[in-house]
Amino acid sequence: MAYWFSLVVDTDKNWVCDNPTSTLNIDGFRPLMVRSLDTRYDLSQQELWRRTDVARINLQISSEGYETIVSATNAAERLCNILVLASGHGTPLDPGFTQLLRGGTPWTIGQGDFRRPSGGYSGGGITRNITSIGDLIERYGEYPECTVEQIRACANVCNATLPTGIRTSLDYGYSLFMARVSALEALAPDINKNERIRTFLDEAICTLDSKEYLNADDKLELKRALGNAKKESISAKCKAFILEHENTPNLGDAPQGSEQYGLPADQRFRLMYDMRSMYTHGAKGPEEGVESLENHDTARQCGLDAEDMVKLYLRPPE
Repeated sequence: MAYWFSLVVDTDKNWVCDNPTSTLNIDGFRPLMVRSLDTRYDLSQQELWRRTDVARINLQISSEGYETIVSATNAAERLCNILVLASGHGTPLDPGFTQLLRGGTPWTIGQGDFRRPSGGYSGGGITRNITSIGDLIERYGEYPECTVEQIRACANVCNATLPTGIRTSLDYGYSLFMARVSALEALAPDINKNERIRTFLDEAICTLDSKEYLNADDKLELKRALGNAKKESISAKCKAFILEHENTPNLGDAPQGSEQYGLPADQRFRLMYDMRSMYTHGAKGPEEGVESLENHDTARQCGLDAEDMVKLYLRPPE
C-alpha cells in the first residue's frame, strides 16, 4: 500500500487559489496537490482581497503514491526545506517554523488513500498564484538541508514578512514583542557609570596614541569602545528606569504556573530582556525551547509584561 505526505503552509492572502485543487508536476516529487483550506471564505477573489479582517490563509500541499514511508518522508522533508529557504528569501511562507525549531516535523505521513478536504477559493492578490510554488521548488530544490541556524534566520525573516508574524506563545506575535522591548529601551535614558570608572577609561584613552604597535584603525576602534564603556548597558539602564517607577501600579497577573508570578517589575523585565536577546542574537528562534505548559506560560507572560510596561511608562506623570 502506497504512502502520502501532507504539509500545511501559513501564508498571506496574496495567493490566488482560483481552483479547489491545483496539481503541480515537479521533478523529484510525485504530483503535488495544492488547495486552500480556508473554505469559510465563500467570496470572489477581488472581494477577499478588499477585506481587512483576512490577513492570511492556509495552503495544504499533499502528495501520494510513494512506495515506502522513507521516500514519502524524504519528499516531505525536501519540500519543507525548500519552503523554509523561500521564506528566508522574502516569500511570506511559514511551513512550520515553531515545530522545526523544537526538533519536530510539521508534515504528516500516512498510508493508503489520502483523504482530501474540500478545496476552497481564497486569496485575491495579483502577485502570486499556485504555479509560483513550482517556481520556488525549482529555484531552491538543489539547496542542501538547512542547519538549525539557517532555520532560525529564515524564521526571523518570515516573522517580518508574514502578517501578524509567526504563531507563537506570544498573544500579539513575536514582532510586536520585540518592538515593545525596544520601546522600553528607548524610554530609558542613558546612564553614566560612576566617576571612578569614567576617570580610568579617560586615562586609558589618553595612552592609546603612545602605543606604537597599534595602527590608526586599532586606536580608533579602542577609543570608541572605551568611550562607550562609560555608559551603563542597555539592560542596566532599563532596570534603573523601572526601579525609579516602583510606585507604578502592579502589572497584570501572570498565569498560574508561570515563573514570573509574583516577581517585581525589574525581575520581570530581566526575563523578557533575556528572551529578546536570545531572539535578537540568534541563540534561539521563536518557540524554540517552549516544550511544556510552564514554558508556554513564561513566554506568554513576557509578552503581556512588555505590553503592560510600555503602556504604564508612557502615561503622563500624575
